[in-house]
Amino acid sequence: RFKGPNGRPVFSPDGQYLSFSQSTGEGNFTMYEIDQLHLYHIPSGKVTNLSATIDRSVEGPVWSADSKFIYALQEDDRKQHIVEFDVAKKSNRKLTAEAGVYSSLDINAKGQMVALYADKDTPNEIYIRKENGFSRLTKLTEEFLAPLKPVYVKGFEAVSVDKNQVSGILYLPDSSAKNLPLVLFIHGGPVAQDAYAFDMSRQVLAGAGFAVAAVNYRGSSGRGLAYTKAIYADWGNKEVKDIIAVADYLVKAGIADP
Repeated sequence: RFKGPNGRPVFSPDGQYLSFSQSTGEGNFTMYEIDQLHLYHIPSGKVTNLSATIDRSVEGPVWSADSKFIYALQEDDRKQHIVEFDVAKKSNRKLTAEAGVYSSLDINAKGQMVALYADKDTPNEIYIRKENGFSRLTKLTEEFLAPLKPVYVKGFEAVSVDKNQVSGILYLPDSSAKNLPLVLFIHGGPVAQDAYAFDMSRQVLAGAGFAVAAVNYRGSSGRGLAYTKAIYADWGNKEVKDIIAVADYLVKAGIADP
């Protein structure tokens, strides 16, 4: 299953390579697999898996103007980073580490890199990469946010009945809120992750007085292949234990009304 931006492989500017994301699965059913970044050398026909050492999905590859690097997006436990892959050395490094979500990565012919970035308090804005990191270009959402009372958003971890570590994101009216009605607002899928990006629906519910928990139960992405495949052919079991464990955790912490 070959995937680049818009589902197509991407040619390097020098015409020597194709880059593409390909699922780890070899069969037709790849729902619970992760996507890995591959490099196809056109003259030799050699294919190299550039992200074999990364147990996370890597998608949306774009090339540097000099064809020396590929940049792609990588999920990682409620975050989404930008990763740089060195074509010659077959190595990689993260360019970002923020508790947020980079998306819509692109590079122009001059080598200028731009991306959308959102965090738990701010919707998507455009950022540009400079020597010391990414700098915000736009402030399109400031007017929208200005009259709103901020809600309190934080990450959390809970332990399921079978000792699985469950990560999630909690939305509250304020940091001291206690004994609230709880909404378990979980993502669909079957494969996805809730991340540190601005979420309007959960913000509205928290502002109305609810405790809202986004739960990355087993089957979610961002935690590696084994975590994603844990519910294969076994729906309604492990992921339910994880969700119930979060409810129990929040009740015990005094946040959710039992």
